[in-house]
Amino acid sequence: MNSSTQTKPQDADVEKASQSKIGHIHIPKCGGSFLKHWFRDNDIPLPKVGHHTLEERRHQADWWWATVRNPYHRMVSFYEFLPVKARRELELGRKPQRFEQYRKMIDVHAKGFRYFLEHGDQAIWYLHRPQWEWLVDGQGQVDCIIKLEEVYEQWHQIQTKTGCTHPLPRHTPKTQQLEQYYDNYTTGLVQELYAKDFDNLGYDK
Repeated sequence: MNSSTQTKPQDADVEKASQSKIGHIHIPKCGGSFLKHWFRDNDIPLPKVGHHTLEERRHQADWWWATVRNPYHRMVSFYEFLPVKARRELELGRKPQRFEQYRKMIDVHAKGFRYFLEHGDQAIWYLHRPQWEWLVDGQGQVDCIIKLEEVYEQWHQIQTKTGCTHPLPRHTPKTQQLEQYYDNYTTGLVQELYAKDFDNLGYDK
């Protein structure tokens, strides 16, 4: 056989894994955009799911994975993301049908973190949906859940499933000073809104 047509063992593993239809539940502000680059860079296809739950998209893949994040950090990240996302989209002039939503995102952020936790779902309708509800349906839950805080220690699960041993590039997240955002009220509100995440994903209150 001509060496130029031979399939490398890893390439064969990747091809086999690709045929098994691996899917990713992209929970907003859990590192999904960064992590999906690894699949793209290694030519491993993922079905286009967007921000949808397992219940909505289970039929698109046979094996599902997701990353989750400490609810306190996730909410701060979401809060600071709102005006950045909104102003960028308004400047680019894309999706004019969403201009009102983008302006609402800026307004919600301007009213402070407490207001964001209480009323942010006016701008992002799924904001108050616990991460856990993205990951389960009537048939069970996703096959692999990785905490974003442990992604480099746990990425071997994805490497094993895909047959691709290429390392995950290093990424340094922004440092968050939680004490600038949380008091007794906002801490309690996060615990209430995302009780399922604390109960099911192993995060401390």
